[in-house]
Amino acid sequence: MKARILVSLCVFSLVVCACSDNGGVDPAPDTGFDSGADDNDAGDEPDTSVDESQPAQIVFPTESFVIVENEPVEPTAEVLDGNGAVIEDAFISWESADPSIIHISSGGFALGENPGTTELIATSGDITAHWPAEVVATLIGEVTVIPAEAHLLVGGTISYGVLIEDHHGFPVDDGRPVSWSTTDDSVATIDDQGVATGVGTGSVEVIAVVDDVEARADLTVTDAEVASVAVTPGHPGAIPQGGQLQLQATAYDIEGTPLEGQAAQWSSLDPGVATVSDQGLVVGISQGETTITAEIDGHEDSVDVEVTFEVQSVASGDGFSCAIATNRLFCWGANDRGQLADGSTSARPEAETADFSHSVAQISLGASHGCLIDDDGRVWCWGDNAHGQVGQQAGGFESVPRLVDSDREFRQVAAGHRHSCAVAEGDDIYCWGANDRGQLGSSTGSTHQPRQVMADPDFVFVTAGESHTCAIGSDADAGLEATAYCWGDNSRQQLGGGTTSSSSNSPSVVIGGNQFNTISAGADFTCGIHPSGPPACWGANDRGQLGSTDTTDHAVPRSLALQPGQSLNFITSGSHHSCGNIPGEGPHCWGAYEDGRLGTSTGEDALQPVAIDGDEDFPEIAAGEAHVCGRTPDHHVLCWGGAPADGAQLTQVVF
Repeated sequence: MKARILVSLCVFSLVVCACSDNGGVDPAPDTGFDSGADDNDAGDEPDTSVDESQPAQIVFPTESFVIVENEPVEPTAEVLDGNGAVIEDAFISWESADPSIIHISSGGFALGENPGTTELIATSGDITAHWPAEVVATLIGEVTVIPAEAHLLVGGTISYGVLIEDHHGFPVDDGRPVSWSTTDDSVATIDDQGVATGVGTGSVEVIAVVDDVEARADLTVTDAEVASVAVTPGHPGAIPQGGQLQLQATAYDIEGTPLEGQAAQWSSLDPGVATVSDQGLVVGISQGETTITAEIDGHEDSVDVEVTFEVQSVASGDGFSCAIATNRLFCWGANDRGQLADGSTSARPEAETADFSHSVAQISLGASHGCLIDDDGRVWCWGDNAHGQVGQQAGGFESVPRLVDSDREFRQVAAGHRHSCAVAEGDDIYCWGANDRGQLGSSTGSTHQPRQVMADPDFVFVTAGESHTCAIGSDADAGLEATAYCWGDNSRQQLGGGTTSSSSNSPSVVIGGNQFNTISAGADFTCGIHPSGPPACWGANDRGQLGSTDTTDHAVPRSLALQPGQSLNFITSGSHHSCGNIPGEGPHCWGAYEDGRLGTSTGEDALQPVAIDGDEDFPEIAAGEAHVCGRTPDHHVLCWGGAPADGAQLTQVVF
């Protein structure tokens, strides 16, 4: 802060009598008095009248002559004759009694050399007069504190100085004293020499006062000065789309000591790929790479973050499908019963994230409901709940996943048409929902609470159809094929027990000597793969869904009509059709053709496996009620058939 002061001098008028050679006594003036002597008397005295044209007095304009140091001033005075009249053309010469204080130039200007008092001597003719004189210090026009802005550590010191200028802008360097202070001594103090000391964190103003002119400067005191910043982890691994990564930013002083309480400013080079919060939490938005930067007190560090998108699994139901992608649930298609798990009932053709914040390990879709298992082994279900199949009190539907009440930990879940089942740790199966055909594996009625299927064997896998359920027993070594069991509706011989009884509420062996390592239930039929022989199907076959070249229902598994040497490495069943993959030859489907669900445009049911149109490779295929979706090696999802697909042509799902 800079300030100016103005100084004005009072002016006085003083008449000084001039001195003559008669010892300083002026001759007696002519009074005009006649002594009575005759002018012609021989005894007349000589004429002593004054010459009125000669200087008689020197008059100064003020009581004293005052000038500012280093500023030239021309002294002035008036010369009077004997009658007191000003002699206009009188010449005055000037001298200084002390040239070290006031110097008189050849041009008659007085220059203040140093502050102090002396006299100016004025001479006109034979008359001399003395004028008291004083030189005052230079007037301050502006003061500037140097440095104008500074940072200081607690306990540290910094030296301040001032730049002093006169009102002409010229520097003043005469050593005049400076009065120092701060606006808050609890933050910083300053001594008489201008040395400031940091006392506590905060901001203050340093004040300098010179000759009543004040100036200020800003001073910030901190605990420690940041010399560098480091973001950890420095090389984070890739995060999935929708995944999170917590970064930390640490400030260090010049000695490498971490500084506490230093908040970072976070930024993402491309927020479309990943965003970062004020606390350093990174969220993956879309596939790609971006740079995350943390800045503290002008210092920064950055890390590169890659966001990946990986479709891990796909499932299909009646007019809708879902996928596990980067451990999150995505769904698309019909949504009139909350099937898309997003809290709405609006259908959509594109895959969007469900309203579910937990990681997803496995999913299964039924007719109009779905179930999943999270990473903690808990079962969550959503969609149509008319029979309690979502695990909630029967009635209406649930548009977001709801936790199924159970104290068991589960590893696999299957959603049927109106019921659900899951395999618990310990190899027990629990089911809930409709039980009008014994599909829950018990003799009691429908329930929304998981009920254990009472059976002698343990189970490792379960699949649910429209009104029947099948499972693979654990009566073989891990990883090998085992006996299949079914229960529930048998009106189409879908239990595979060789009988035509209407239903069974307890698990019975699927006869025929087949040992399976995977099975998949359709509406009222089931197919399975066993490595020791060709795939086999049993149950309803009116549309060729058993793939056995005929349209007759079969109560005993019938081999799938494949060419010699052909086999399937996975199988999936829809409402009235099935699909599987022949290694080296790609996906093949059989059964009902409506809406292009077989992936061909032939317009006819297929009584044995036929290759779908196109040359796509699918590590996984999921058949729904009237459509099929498959996952490609490069994490795309292609669908064909009825809604949410549209005909036999393979259509890519947009995520």
